[in-house]
Amino acid sequence: MEDILRKNNAQKSDYIGNIMYSYNNIKNRTFPKSDFEQTIWVPFEDFEVPIQNGYDNMLRKMYGDDYMIPQLEPSYHGDGILFDTTKPYTEYA
Repeated sequence: MEDILRKNNAQKSDYIGNIMYSYNNIKNRTFPKSDFEQTIWVPFEDFEVPIQNGYDNMLRKMYGDDYMIPQLEPSYHGDGILFDTTKPYTEYA
């Protein structure tokens, strides 16, 4: 990984990328440096969080133009995950 990263000079490049061990779609993992020039604060639940100014560009490249629409996707936990705050998990055996 270090050899790959040393091949490029970050100071001279107009792009930056996500460091990941999966390079299945590298063009969705590189972004203009200008997307990270400023930090903005956005509301999230009961507080504000700092994010980069180009967050929309990054999310669209990584997840598609409809990233704000909830999707039904498979879970790492399998199909049988259940959350019930009124009943102990032992009652679902």
